[in-house]
Amino acid sequence: MSPRALGVAEALVGGTRIVGDVVVEGGVVTEVGVRPAGRTGLAVPGFVDVQVNGFAGVDFISADLDGYAEASRALARTGVTSFLTTLPTAAPEAYGPALAAAGEAAATTLPGAQVVGVHLEGPFLSPDRPGAHRPEWLQTPDADLCDRWIDSAPIAVVTLAPEIDGALDLIAHLHARGVVVSLGHTDARAATAHQGFDAGASMVTHLWNAQRPITSREPAVGGVGLARTDVVVGIIGDLIHVAADTLRLSIAAAGDRFMLVTDAVWLAGTDRLDRPLDDDTRDTRHGNRGVTLANGAVRLPDGTLAGSACSMDRAIRNIVGLGLPLEQVIGAATTTPARALGVRGKGLGEIAIGGRADLVVLDDGLDVRGVLVAGRDVFG
Repeated sequence: MSPRALGVAEALVGGTRIVGDVVVEGGVVTEVGVRPAGRTGLAVPGFVDVQVNGFAGVDFISADLDGYAEASRALARTGVTSFLTTLPTAAPEAYGPALAAAGEAAATTLPGAQVVGVHLEGPFLSPDRPGAHRPEWLQTPDADLCDRWIDSAPIAVVTLAPEIDGALDLIAHLHARGVVVSLGHTDARAATAHQGFDAGASMVTHLWNAQRPITSREPAVGGVGLARTDVVVGIIGDLIHVAADTLRLSIAAAGDRFMLVTDAVWLAGTDRLDRPLDDDTRDTRHGNRGVTLANGAVRLPDGTLAGSACSMDRAIRNIVGLGLPLEQVIGAATTTPARALGVRGKGLGEIAIGGRADLVVLDDGLDVRGVLVAGRDVFG
């Protein structure tokens, strides 16, 4: 394959804008800062989303390989080049088929964004903070069950509540097996949160949502996660789950430990945004409870938020629109998740000479104009 210049004016390399074009050859980046530069366009690393429940009408609890391919194409149009299949708490019998499908997708070169692992959000969550998860499907921590799941699929992240019986031992077990543990859907107080992080947890799942709220004398999981320097905090960037001022405060505290996530569900990337949903949505998605969608918010019938309909490119525009530097926000969608997953340096989450050419070209309005995965054009 001959060298190819992208025709961009700049590239974001190591958090710094470098004037000049980017050259790709054989699926890797071979040059940056090449003159003459293109007239417009900013090349950034491909976006990495660690929390995607579904996309473009595809729900990963019930998806087959064709469904993954459809979601992969649609995710690529939003700049996502790598993502974790996120499986929320499900009926016990649903895990086997869902994990098998996710494992098949991870072993396949999909047409757009690639599956780089599985994020199990549950079932070891607090019944006091279930969010949209069905309480009757929650389970007690079980290392043997987790081992069977790990042996059947590339599980990268497990979200759990540290205060439930057996959780601290399970955190240590998962950490020893190389699985990233994230604290979420938890009513834990600060002391228990510290125990969870000391046992090996290193992330917080969707900060401020489905968690004990912070107070002046009880920092809870959110406050502890922001205060510790060894914890990455995921924040949903739809401006619905977390208010603008809370976002600014959280990002200021977290710095480069701020990780942007979508928590996207099957409605994201469809043309059904801001329309009432018919009764035919009461299927296996969201535990047969159905959802409503209004003003961009996905909710259960009782009003509980049930994931988001936000895409990663929109989330980036949202956060930049709050006055945050573009370089920091792009890092939160690329470098930080890659580092949190332990895959930085493998060509994910960064533009590096010799690194895999997972690249996104943005225009001046931060709209996605082109996407490459391992040097292949998948959009634009």
